Amino acid sequence: EKAPTRRDSINAAIQLAAVERAEGRLGDAHTRLEEAIHEARAAGMRREVAYGTGQLGIVDSLAGRQRIAADRLLAAAGEAQQGGYRVIEVDLRCELGLTLVQLDRVDEAVTQQRLVGALLGQMDYPQGVARQAELGGLIAGFKGDLSSATDALSRSVSYYESLGRHLDAGRAATALAALLEPTRPTEAETWAGRARSLFAKAGEQLGPAHVALARALANARARQLDRALLGFAEAAELAGKVGGQRAETLAAIAREDAAQTLVMYGSDADLARASADAGLSALVRRQQQLAVGFESYDGGLAAYNLRDFAKASRLFADSRASFEALGESAYALRAQRAAGWSNYNATIPLKGKAAVDAWGRLTEEVARLGDAELYARVYGASVLTRHAEGLPDLRIRLDECVRLSTIANLPEVAARCHAAIAETEGDLEDRAKNARLALKLAPKDGGTIAGVYGLAIDAYNAGRTDLAREMAQAIRPNAGSAGEQLDEILKGPR
Repeated sequence: EKAPTRRDSINAAIQLAAVERAEGRLGDAHTRLEEAIHEARAAGMRREVAYGTGQLGIVDSLAGRQRIAADRLLAAAGEAQQGGYRVIEVDLRCELGLTLVQLDRVDEAVTQQRLVGALLGQMDYPQGVARQAELGGLIAGFKGDLSSATDALSRSVSYYESLGRHLDAGRAATALAALLEPTRPTEAETWAGRARSLFAKAGEQLGPAHVALARALANARARQLDRALLGFAEAAELAGKVGGQRAETLAAIAREDAAQTLVMYGSDADLARASADAGLSALVRRQQQLAVGFESYDGGLAAYNLRDFAKASRLFADSRASFEALGESAYALRAQRAAGWSNYNATIPLKGKAAVDAWGRLTEEVARLGDAELYARVYGASVLTRHAEGLPDLRIRLDECVRLSTIANLPEVAARCHAAIAETEGDLEDRAKNARLALKLAPKDGGTIAGVYGLAIDAYNAGRTDLAREMAQAIRPNAGSAGEQLDEILKGPR
């Protein structure tokens, strides 16, 4: 029997994580997916990186971490787009859009819907059509257009049913029931009944609990607190009757949502009364503390967008501390990565020894964050700063820079490191090989031009006029003020 390939093993891990997710073992699925994605990225398997990252986003969403889910799904969609995996991209952008609607980021969801529409115009993908209709219905509903929402979501239900996808049809029917719940409860109950029936056909025992939870969330958004709290309690009770890990997770999310509703929409009197009545005091306190972490994070984003990177870093650090105190490791890591990006941008203007020291410290900090792009950029900046300062013995670090930036799909960083090797004294043929690689990756980059220029001069002085002319000719169109010296090389000795 043929031994499984590395790709086979990675895909098997992703599929096993899907089974773990279906069983409610979200922690196990999360760990397995992270390992599979790391392996796929190291192997340059973009399809598996995109698909695995999307699956990780869904796990985060199921665990109630919608903000992190949105980040992951956006990154996954970008990977799929760059790799040309259009079916995967459609699914990811639809999932992202649905998540963005839940976060009240409707304008961003509209952007995803339009991108999906453009993709579907180039392919025959009935499931994608159904998912786009589902997303469009939710967007319309959140904008208050119940007529368009009802039309789109009912079409989505029919599409899914025609494909035999009863679980998806049940989800779309649940979404419609939730949209109708605050203002048209009789129609909402009709669609809720249909959703429960579809879930039953799909063998989903937790269907009634999902329906109750969705309707409770709709009442919460409509500030109908008593109805919302009753719905959350019903969802938790229905899940409890089913039993098992998935049911326990859903029941816990229902209780967390109830506490979050009180914190977001309730008055002080509501908090005191309802917390005691529902036994939610501890969860309410937790949601209040989470809100502090999110507030710091959002403040950090605002400062980052204003390019106040020092302030952003401080606020992200505060956010991280809040989440760590609550044991929210995923949100804490997200804040830590955001602080890493802030520190990266804050370090760029530094020069000389201060830059060398700062990049060295930052390289150690970000190495533990699991952000391949950030680590490659910081590592590259560190070694290239050392190169610019004339520090010796950098070849091993420059080779590692090339490796890391290739994995992270950063051709311009890899090119600068190749160019630094080309510029450094050593074997001319080895330098030429790296110069050609730099030119292939980023021919107009300033780092490429500087490195190749240095090689051209050294080759000319060493009597290798053929190599000198090759390099000079390659960079002459973009050489700027160095053009006159290159022209001398191209003319040859007088």
